[in-house]
Amino acid sequence: MALLRKHKRAGLTLVDIHSLLSISEAEREQMLRDLHLLLPDGRWLLGVEANVAAWSFTPMGFLWKPLRWRIWSGLVDRVYRRWADKRYCKSYACSLDNAS
Repeated sequence: MALLRKHKRAGLTLVDIHSLLSISEAEREQMLRDLHLLLPDGRWLLGVEANVAAWSFTPMGFLWKPLRWRIWSGLVDRVYRRWADKRYCKSYACSLDNAS
């Protein structure tokens, strides 16, 4: 997130999930597990889709687009899921047995 924050251009607003007082603990946990991106039309993107879209607001966005190519998007999604679960559990002291 620090690298994205450093390189992002106008049009992308990063929000600290911890600062959101209007969401439940369950919503906060879900948002901390995966990157979320709210589109102008009200739709949410999650995980790899959200990452690729967020990085499109940087000069390096073109490097992320191949992650959504059909030939390996399934593998990328599985790798992201494992990484996101491990990152969440490392940060919030959970067990991977309890991770969704």
